[in-house]
Amino acid sequence: VFGSTGNGGNESTGMRGDVSAWIGAEMGIPYLHSHFMRLYRNGTSFRPILYDLEQPNRDYARSWFGGNDPTDDLYKIAVWFEFQDDNNSFQATSATLERFVSGGAYKLGRYRWNWQQRPGTGTSNNYTNIFNLAAAANNTSDRVTRLMNLADMEQWMRVFAYNRVLGNWDAWTFNVGQNMFLYVPAGGRASLIPWDIDFVLGDGNGTTDALWGGQDPVLNQFFSLPVYRRMLWRAFQDAVNGPMR
Repeated sequence: VFGSTGNGGNESTGMRGDVSAWIGAEMGIPYLHSHFMRLYRNGTSFRPILYDLEQPNRDYARSWFGGNDPTDDLYKIAVWFEFQDDNNSFQATSATLERFVSGGAYKLGRYRWNWQQRPGTGTSNNYTNIFNLAAAANNTSDRVTRLMNLADMEQWMRVFAYNRVLGNWDAWTFNVGQNMFLYVPAGGRASLIPWDIDFVLGDGNGTTDALWGGQDPVLNQFFSLPVYRRMLWRAFQDAVNGPMR
């Protein structure tokens, strides 16, 4: 995709996105390749410089996490914008793994716009993987055993730590529930892919932020569990001893 180096326009250095990708690479999580370009529209330069930026898709996810089955699932984690009839005002609902049921069944319509299934599986109505994650995450007697079988929680915590290192508040489990992809290969565990990294390295939140906790009340419960807290600390430690040195 073509995009500005900042959110809705260029940021002052033109390098924050590339440096953020390098930090992700050093932390061992998925990062997006990009190169600079100049775009002219009707003979006029459109912004001083742009990114030609890689966007996550099934091929990208498989190159990181394996899988090559028609039932591999890829979801974009996004804010659900519900516009009013005036086509101007709207309500924004962040993504969450909260449990939404009706008549004992999970409400597909409540999850669909926050967990946007990407094309490729032959249907946009099979949300079994999301429902299984929600069930495991909301199991108050054991938020570890089943969830660890469904999701690579070490990798999840590393992605959460990455966003805190950057100050990237515009991300799931931080201030806004969006801007990641979730990939579930058939028979495998769910992993996260950061995306749309804009508010970073001085353009986002500062150094006094908390190291965890945010908009998803379900995920907030995880950070008080020792097994997940240790994963998060390991990620921070690797960042401090690696790209932040």
